[in-house]
Amino acid sequence: MVCAVHARYLIIAFVIACGGRQTATEEHEVERGSIPDDVVGPPKVPWSELDHKQRAKFMKRVVVPTMKPLLQAFDPVAFREVTCTTCHRKGGDFQMPNPALYKLPTEPDQIPADKASWVKFMASEVKPEMAKLLGLTEAEFGCRCHPH
Repeated sequence: MVCAVHARYLIIAFVIACGGRQTATEEHEVERGSIPDDVVGPPKVPWSELDHKQRAKFMKRVVVPTMKPLLQAFDPVAFREVTCTTCHRKGGDFQMPNPALYKLPTEPDQIPADKASWVKFMASEVKPEMAKLLGLTEAEFGCRCHPH
């Protein structure tokens, strides 16, 4: 079982993946839960109303710095490098779900033992944090990263 602190850091790392590498200055500009003044995004502007450029900037400047430490705390080896393709499919289309990620089973009792801590972490830490960052409820966000 993953403790809540480790799970929170894994979520942060997961989100940070979308922004690629950052300079030391950029890493310290964004505090968890804050949006830099030059970034348009939720909650001021709904995610659905952002254009591609605005979404990319929001991911780089808000989501990635929030999620990278969370992900790396959960599994520093698996999340040693956190990039856009950590969550999004390769090729730059950024569509979800990402077929390269673990396919979620239809029933919770079908989750293999070796995936249980990951699923719990994603459900209890990553999903709520991402929903919050995007200005969505958890139900609206769903498990959009993973195929079902």
